[in-house]
Amino acid sequence: MRTTVTLDEDVAAAIEAERATRGETFREALNRLVRRGLRGTIATDAPPLPSFPGVPRRDLVDVSQVLADLDDEERLADRAP
Repeated sequence: MRTTVTLDEDVAAAIEAERATRGETFREALNRLVRRGLRGTIATDAPPLPSFPGVPRRDLVDVSQVLADLDDEERLADRAP
């Protein structure tokens, strides 16, 4: 397919640099880079997150409180005989 596109100067320079590095024609470099860009945008189905039965032992919303609780537990464990 033949079409006319207006490229920004930085995009044209990047394509030209790629073309020169690989010894490709402008068309080959442009098509390769567009294909690479399209592969990055194709949505993939992410695996579902695991779910664990039961009730959490701690409320994990307040991270600073969780860390303080864990620190307190470590101190108590160090004092235990």
